[in-house]
Amino acid sequence: MTETIPDSAKSGNPDDRVLLHGMASVNSLASSLSPYVAKVEAFLRFIGLEYDVDSNFKGPKGKIPWITHGDVVLGDSTFIVEYLKNTYRGRVKMKEPQTPEEKAINVSCLHICEGNLVYAIPYYRVLKPEGFVGMKKALQTLMSFPISWIGPIMFHSRIKKALHDQGLSRHSENDITYIMKSSLSTLSTFLGDKKYFFGNEPCETDAIVFGVLDGFLYDDIDSPLSDWVKEFPNLLAFVDNIRAVYFPPNNPSKFRKTKK
Repeated sequence: MTETIPDSAKSGNPDDRVLLHGMASVNSLASSLSPYVAKVEAFLRFIGLEYDVDSNFKGPKGKIPWITHGDVVLGDSTFIVEYLKNTYRGRVKMKEPQTPEEKAINVSCLHICEGNLVYAIPYYRVLKPEGFVGMKKALQTLMSFPISWIGPIMFHSRIKKALHDQGLSRHSENDITYIMKSSLSTLSTFLGDKKYFFGNEPCETDAIVFGVLDGFLYDDIDSPLSDWVKEFPNLLAFVDNIRAVYFPPNNPSKFRKTKK
């Protein structure tokens, strides 16, 4: 008999402090090596909520990020953000998509970023030999010996299978470029000449897009990812503004201080 999977928690006690479990930051990334973790940390900073972090991969859904919040243990970045909105709405300053059009753009950005763009990061970080040179070094800084030697090899094998199952690695380089550039073009159109996707204050949508695009621009690997984003000046300005305002040098990501 198939085990019933419980629904994600919808809200909790706002007096409890959030503990965000994720992966440490490396290279020039503003936040975690994981775009999904970076998304949640950015959202926490957007709403001005105090939080703690650690590098712990043993979450309820077997992936990062996940949070511990009082008695609540919750995984998956989308459900975490929804939980935070429900728990802290009215307690902290929080902008949200309001109109049906804005809500549709929010969902579209989610699927563009986490259904298309995000897969280019492991493709170029791991599957491409020139990218894996830097990725291997980054992983080894997060692992203790002897796992630091065998871990990257196991990681490479797992990512190779995952991208084949997902489908991206079945495409030619030209087809991958088409998928990624058309996705970036759509984000650029949604953003237009605005500071954030829905005006002068960031919201969930901005966290979604930032988590992925910061990984494109600043993970310091040898790949076309950064050049693709730079073809859209408004997207580059969007990422750099969030880095400057929410991850300044005097208040860097809390994941810069964590290691496995």
